Amino acid sequence: MVGKLKQNSRLYLLFCIFIAVLSMLEISSLSVNAQTQTEEAQSISLTPYLPYYHFIEYNYQGDQVNYPNYNMILEFNSDANGKFQIVAISDQSQTAIIYQLTDFGLYELARFENYMEVADLRYTPEASEGNGALIFPTNVSVGMTYQGGTNNASQFTISEILDLIEMNGVTYENVVVINEKRGEEQFDHYYAPDYGLIAVEQIYQDGTRTTVFQLSSTGGYLN
Repeated sequence: MVGKLKQNSRLYLLFCIFIAVLSMLEISSLSVNAQTQTEEAQSISLTPYLPYYHFIEYNYQGDQVNYPNYNMILEFNSDANGKFQIVAISDQSQTAIIYQLTDFGLYELARFENYMEVADLRYTPEASEGNGALIFPTNVSVGMTYQGGTNNASQFTISEILDLIEMNGVTYENVVVINEKRGEEQFDHYYAPDYGLIAVEQIYQDGTRTTVFQLSSTGGYLN
C-alpha cells in the first residue's frame, strides 16, 4: 500500500512538472509572438510616405525668417526607372530637383539652381544613377539610422512613429518622425501617409524648437 502511494506521488509530481514546463513554453511563445507583432507594427513601407509623389502641387508655409513660402510642383512624372522631376518655387529662387524611386528607397540625384525654363533634366549626366543621396529608405523602423540628404551631408534617425498629430489645423495619423543632424544643425522631419512631408522643425542647442515650414495645401491628386 505504501509502495503504491509512493508510486502515485511520483507520477503526480512528474505530471505537475510536465504541466509547468508546458505552461512556460506557451508563455514564452506568446511573448515572442507579441514582440514580433510589436516590431512589425513599428516597421513601415515607403510608398505611402513618399514626398512630392501623391499630388501635382504641394504648397508650404515658411517661417518667413529663414524659410520663405514655396511650392513643390511635379513637372515630369516617374519614368520606367523611377525618375521624376520636381521644381521648387519661392519668391527668391527656382530649383529643379531630380528624384529616383528604387527598390532600396527614394534618392535625390541632382539639383539645378536658377532653373528658369521648363526642361526635362532626368537624363542629364548630373542626374545619372549612382550619384544619388538617400532621402527615405524603402522600409524603416524606429531607431534605424542612415546617411543621406543633399550631398550625403546628413545623418538621419527614425526617432518615432506618432499615432496622431495636428499640423496647421489638419490631423494626421501614423506620422513618421525622422531626425536629421547636418553639421551643427538639427531638424525633425514629419512624414504622413498619402501626403509625404508635412512639416520640418528646427531643434536648437537649448532644446527649444520652431516649425520652419509646414504643408498648407495640395492640388492635383495622383496616387
